[in-house]
Amino acid sequence: MIRHMLNFDFKSVLDIENKLFFCPWTKKDFLDSFVDKCNCYVYETNGSIVGYVVFKKNKYSIDILNIAVHEKFQLKNIGKELIDHVKNKLKNKRYYINVNVRETNLGCQLFLKRQEFKAIAVCEKYFYNEKNEEYEDSYLFAYNNI
Repeated sequence: MIRHMLNFDFKSVLDIENKLFFCPWTKKDFLDSFVDKCNCYVYETNGSIVGYVVFKKNKYSIDILNIAVHEKFQLKNIGKELIDHVKNKLKNKRYYINVNVRETNLGCQLFLKRQEFKAIAVCEKYFYNEKNEEYEDSYLFAYNNI
């Protein structure tokens, strides 16, 4: 079941975030997304949070800022359902969904290609890794519903 993210979901969301990413979002990052009026949803099954997506609606597009599925629940269509949920937010005036993916995140790149996203650009030094103080390029993926 996909539902709005609530304050009491943060522990589960942060557990997933910290297990999957070497530069994870912090609780402050998630709180900032609420302040920025982003849409934050979780995927809940049997009372447990197993995935989430954070996105921002713009005038003509939607930007996915963060998406993840717990590793034990990957390849079970949960990620697809989260992406489909975002696709359903495209209305008459919004035509694109954009997401930047780290150059090293091959799993996410392949997942997005399966969801009909196309890599349309390379964004140099897009991500900053505070742990080793280096920048990493990203691939900009886009889904077009036209």
